[in-house]
Amino acid sequence: MSDYSNIIEYDKKGRTVRVEVYEPAIIINYEYNNDVRIYTSKSPDNSSNHLETITQKKINKEYIDIEKYQEGDVYDVMTRYDEFGNEIYLTRLNKKTSSIYRKKTIRNKCGIAKIWFEEYNKIINMGFKVDIKKLLKKTC
Repeated sequence: MSDYSNIIEYDKKGRTVRVEVYEPAIIINYEYNNDVRIYTSKSPDNSSNHLETITQKKINKEYIDIEKYQEGDVYDVMTRYDEFGNEIYLTRLNKKTSSIYRKKTIRNKCGIAKIWFEEYNKIINMGFKVDIKKLLKKTC
């Protein structure tokens, strides 16, 4: 007998709507609804990340992450992504200290991070990327 088993459910049109995979120490569940897939993995024995849920959208025949939620004994982490799969927003909650870290990233049309804001315990920092050669040309 195999350690792996699968459960597959179909809708009336024969499309896959749910796949559940049982592996040693982890349960993986895929749910489908039109162009959205929700991936959930449960691993009760892993204290750092015992629940993970990823919402993905089908873009150009590929599933791209649009939101991810991770839960562990110490941290809960929520991440949002743009249509290219680049991180644009992150929130991390420390359950033991109740501290919250937030990061928002602003990207150009090519997906390159240009400006970001970080907040940790009500202190806000800002960062940005510049081309030093262009900056020196304009100031010299």
